[in-house]
Parts: sequence; C-alpha cells; structure tokens
Amino acid sequence: MALRVLTHPSALPFLTTLIGTGGLTVGIFSFIDPIAAARIYGIPVPNSKPTITSILAPNPSTFLLPTNRSSSKEPTARELALVHALGIRNLTAGLTVLTLTGYWCFLAAPESVDDAVRAAVQQVLGVVILIGALVPMVDSWVCWDRCRDVYLTRRASYESEKKEGQSEGQSKRSMWNGHDEDAETYTTSTKAAILHAARSLVWLAGGIWCLVA
Repeated sequence: MALRVLTHPSALPFLTTLIGTGGLTVGIFSFIDPIAAARIYGIPVPNSKPTITSILAPNPSTFLLPTNRSSSKEPTARELALVHALGIRNLTAGLTVLTLTGYWCFLAAPESVDDAVRAAVQQVLGVVILIGALVPMVDSWVCWDRCRDVYLTRRASYESEKKEGQSEGQSKRSMWNGHDEDAETYTTSTKAAILHAARSLVWLAGGIWCLVA
C-alpha cells in the first residue's frame, strides 16, 4: 500500500507543492505576525505585538544600543529586520519550488513537450529542493548552539551558587528560577531547532525523490 502511494504520479507533485506552500506561508506570516514568526525561527521576543509605528519608523537607537528585555514592550528594530529578512528568504524559496512544480506538472506535460524536457525540469526541482534543505539544517544547528550556550552558562552559574550555599536542596529545574529570559530563550530555541530539523528531513526526502523518481 505504501509503495503504491509512493509510486503514484500525483504523490511527488503533492509533496513538492506542500514544501513550497510551507515556505511561502511562513514567509507571508513573517510580515503578518512577526512576533509569532520570530518564535518559529527561534528568536525570543516580547509577547506584545509591534505597532505600525515601530515597524514603519523604528527607533534607530535600538540598532545600536542594548535593550533591557525585562522592560521592553516591543521587539527591537533589529529583531524585526531579522524576522523580515528570514521571511523574504522563505518567500523566495517557496515561490521557486511552487513555480518549478507548476511548470513541471502543467507546462511541461508529456502531451505538449518531449519527455526529456519534463525529466530535466524534475531534476532541476530536485536539485533546488536539496540545496534548500541546507537552510533548515543551518537554522537547526544555530538554534541548538544557542540552546547549548544558554544551558551551559546557566548551569555554570547554578553550580557556582550551590558551592556558595545559595541553592542547597534545590532541584535541577530550579536553576531557571529568577531567570525567565534565559528559560524563554532555551525553550524557544529548542522548539525551533526540532522544527527546523523536521523541515530539513522533509526537504531532503522531496529532493532525493525528485532525483531518483
């Protein structure tokens, strides 16, 4: 049954369409709700939504001066710029995959052109998706690295407090007590790393399938 699904003519175009639609959706979402999109990318930002003024006319000082996260009610202009840049990246990747899929399925149909042309388009689509799989791989690695840095830094501080007798009898989880910003960064980055790793597997499967089918 599974083999029949994998060899069905519409199964592969469905997967590539799903991959392209996912990238396009996340890209658009990055502009509609940049705060929620930032968490998808593993960027911890305040929970409040940015105002139109903060988006169209951000305070230039937020690019240059460090921001106190505990007193910040809006994401900084630098964070918004990063989310929008990642959104453009996803928009471009999604549109590229969807365009090649559309050409492969409709414009290069067997009855209109030679089979070699359609096969060539399929190979190009596979290469594009395989190269695109490197992006979520790198995103996942960056998020995991951020998790590791936050954890090791917090753990070292916690062990130092224990040696000084300030954390006697506390559980391992208590090392996050009073450090909400670090805990939020660790949680957000962990979820994002898992999500990006799953995305990379889907893209790899789609790219390899296009090349060998």
